[in-house]
Amino acid sequence: MRRYAYLAVWLPLMTPSIAVLRPTPASAQVPVTYRVQDLGTFGGDLVGLAVNRNGDVAGYAFMPDGICHAIRWTRAGGLEDLGTNGGFIAQAFGINDNGDVVGSYATNAGGVTQSHGFLARRGGAIEDLSTPERQILRVDAITNDGRIAGMLMTSSLQTNAFRTLADGTLVNLGSPLFASAASRMNAEGEIAGVEIHNQSDDQQRAFLFTAAAGSVDLGSLGGTASKASSINNDGVVVGWSTGARELPQAFRARPGRPMEPLDGWPEGAAGGANDINDFGSIVGAMGSVAFIYGPGTGVVDLNSRLAPADRNRVLTDATAISASGDIVALYHDATSYRTVLLTPVVDKVPHHR
Repeated sequence: MRRYAYLAVWLPLMTPSIAVLRPTPASAQVPVTYRVQDLGTFGGDLVGLAVNRNGDVAGYAFMPDGICHAIRWTRAGGLEDLGTNGGFIAQAFGINDNGDVVGSYATNAGGVTQSHGFLARRGGAIEDLSTPERQILRVDAITNDGRIAGMLMTSSLQTNAFRTLADGTLVNLGSPLFASAASRMNAEGEIAGVEIHNQSDDQQRAFLFTAAAGSVDLGSLGGTASKASSINNDGVVVGWSTGARELPQAFRARPGRPMEPLDGWPEGAAGGANDINDFGSIVGAMGSVAFIYGPGTGVVDLNSRLAPADRNRVLTDATAISASGDIVALYHDATSYRTVLLTPVVDKVPHHR
């Protein structure tokens, strides 16, 4: 579960319709170990939150002056400070395979704080996507063809999930009755996110949006709250949900099936799933350690997949996994959060979902 400093706008706590089943990969390579690359630091926390097929990472970092900046990291260029676009805080939440980054930054004018969704194209600076007519508060996802999804403010001051279409048309996905936000969007334009059903935020519920069925509550694992964190191109949604004991745990919701817990989840462990790729591999936090879930393997401590020489740090959370199997994971050193990119070393053993 993501538990780090976020922008001061309404945000869901941590991060169905029967959809048509799309073809899934028949097999995948099974990671045996991962090569570890530390992304470095600007002097404070550095948290990666998204990764693309090329291993480029988006997230945020605290600078020596204590200000939080959006960042992008690439294998070729290393850390890139995207700044705050004149605001007092900025964070990046999504990245596409072109290296385009999306997120949010906040300004304060006359004592009034305003959040702005942004786009930073590869090699470019932050562009404000919020206008008086389209008050985009944050952008969490961007597809390879440039469609985006996130959260907007309506004329009635309601915060709602949104997505854009291929022609740039903005579609409000929310209800006038409660707040909502999009977490991720797949290539089909399907959205995974969260709706808040009361003012105290304790009845947040995971939702799936499809063009055919609209926005559908995915329910829970028996508790009062859930949130969808990600969706892959097969329409499989992951996130966290409370159970009968009101502890959050990771879930998966496959098209046409009810929400289900992940196989091998330890009894009494709190946590959740952050991301899923098209091979069905899921990553997140399980108690105080990062986990990876693979079809046929169940939930596994990600630290056990590192070579012995790389186990000098404890990975506490895995925030993202790419189509290539690269994983963004976090650990805490003596003073701050740090981020590593894990690149799989694979054994070509086929397995099925």
